[in-house]
Amino acid sequence: MYQVTSAYNILVVLAVTMGSFTYGYCASILANIYSHAAFYEYLGLSLEGPGTSHTNSLIAAFSALLYVGGFIGCCLYPLSASRFGRRIPLGVGSVFVIVGGALQAGTVHSAMMCVARILTGIGIGHFLPGCPLYQAEVAPAHNRGFMVGLHASVVGAGFTVAQWIGVAFFHTAGQAGWRAPLALQCVSPLAMIFVVPFLPESPRWLYLAGHVEQAEKTILRLHRDRADPTNSYAHHEFQSIKAQLDLEAENRRTLWDGLADPHMRKRFIFGFLVNTASQSSGSIVILTYSSVIYARLGFSAFLQGILAGVWTVLLMIFNLLGGIITDKIGRVKQLVIGLLGCLFCLIISAALSATYAGKDNRSANTAGTFFIFLFVCFFAAGVECPSFVYSSEIFPAAWRASGVGVSLSAVQLWSAILTGAAAIAFEHIKWKFYLVFICFTTVMAVVVLLFFPEARYSATKGLTLEQISKAFGDVIVEDLTPLNDVSHEKVSSQEQVYSEHEFMDADARKSALG
Repeated sequence: MYQVTSAYNILVVLAVTMGSFTYGYCASILANIYSHAAFYEYLGLSLEGPGTSHTNSLIAAFSALLYVGGFIGCCLYPLSASRFGRRIPLGVGSVFVIVGGALQAGTVHSAMMCVARILTGIGIGHFLPGCPLYQAEVAPAHNRGFMVGLHASVVGAGFTVAQWIGVAFFHTAGQAGWRAPLALQCVSPLAMIFVVPFLPESPRWLYLAGHVEQAEKTILRLHRDRADPTNSYAHHEFQSIKAQLDLEAENRRTLWDGLADPHMRKRFIFGFLVNTASQSSGSIVILTYSSVIYARLGFSAFLQGILAGVWTVLLMIFNLLGGIITDKIGRVKQLVIGLLGCLFCLIISAALSATYAGKDNRSANTAGTFFIFLFVCFFAAGVECPSFVYSSEIFPAAWRASGVGVSLSAVQLWSAILTGAAAIAFEHIKWKFYLVFICFTTVMAVVVLLFFPEARYSATKGLTLEQISKAFGDVIVEDLTPLNDVSHEKVSSQEQVYSEHEFMDADARKSALG
């Protein structure tokens, strides 16, 4: 019997993506503000002459401080998610974003903008781990990759809306042209505050908190199938979750004891590294400094906004495609293909920039734009989407909030470093900045290929979050037949191998390559 995803389950997962949208909008909107002369005039920033370096330093600070706040938010997230459930942090993040967005829109000084960016960052730092973790814990096993992948796709939608709002306000004179787009940061988190009370709590957190009956009712409601009157899938899933969480509870340890365990330590390292790989390609720099990149390719300020908008549309579409294919080809394979594709585009872009930057060569500028667009296709479908999925599913339930928070703090950490350095790097080393991303991406592609564990049967397809633990050397409860086959019908010998959940670990993959 094949499990059908319920409409209610889909609605719940989509509702949470308001946090994903908020993250994308807040991360992208300031890039549009940088094209408004009124913004610089109001804050007393010079675009020419000796004051340019000071302006570039402040622009770098405005960009980086959002992610400094995001790093703080990722570190704070596990404290509330473990104690109060998976919903409360989404409300907390919303409050921070509303306050930060309002302060940005009403800013009267550069220092006020810096504080506002940090507050907004703390808010989106709750959304970045909170949304995919919640989605992973409420999704059925057979399409968890797609459902968590929606987080990445809707983050892309936030980028897209921010870019096109920037285009819409491009010709708006005066302060309204930059204050209004910043004020719109408050809209989606305000909606999230109203939605949070109606979201079901994560059944896995409910069980960990001792609310066993409520956990079972939530599973049955989320995974109800009208074609299965007995709800055999949902009952089987709950028993699987119950058995594994009971086993883990018998060996529950403190944080430091857990980190001393090589299996758990491996999870934290791989979770952090997979998101380091996501940022190593420089996508956040392309997003944040799109106006600088397209200006070097010879495009007018208005066309820079149009091209940046097209880039974000591709990001959204290919993130959705990544969510569709991740349950079919496997997370690690998808990551390696994506990183190699990004690497190819970065090498070509660096060569074009080194040869033709600042020159009026239409063919070279067109080629440069093409490879920036091709880059985002590989990045979205092959890197960003599976990195969110991978880091949200590799931790056992009791450690998931801490693990996902630490894993996605890498996004904030590297975003802060790279966006903070980019403005100065573009001014001084120009095209050579691409070499940083080329080296990073090369190293991360090799690390992912050789060391990241993967399930043999289409990545983690068909396995519950609890069953994935075997890939990291943990003991799991026996008799864990894949939930897509709860009817226990006769399967082929090949399917029988799959049902044993044998994983190809890093050593096996390296041997196969040899």
